[in-house]
Amino acid sequence: MWNPEQEAVSKSYMEHAAKLSLRNWLQLKGFTFGLAVFNFVLLWNLDVRMRGIGTLVDPWYHPWSYFNEPTQLLLASTLLLTGRIWSYLAAIGISGYIVIRFVYLGW
Repeated sequence: MWNPEQEAVSKSYMEHAAKLSLRNWLQLKGFTFGLAVFNFVLLWNLDVRMRGIGTLVDPWYHPWSYFNEPTQLLLASTLLLTGRIWSYLAAIGISGYIVIRFVYLGW
């Protein structure tokens, strides 16, 4: 038999499940991590392609280091994904360092 009350409950459940699914896909932590990975890979590839630019830069010069900004952003976003208090504090510290360094270099 058709039960309108059950149909309303099931419709409500489906709407709630769709919202949860959408919320999981659009989480800021995951988006931040994806952006950090993209930035890391992009700059890694740019460094690999920059094997000396004519006579301006020696061929053995590479601006890449393992504690540059893309690596720091990747570390901070990974710490955000872990979801612990100490990881949030570490991510804030790393991000704060990047912001302070950006302001210092901008002056």
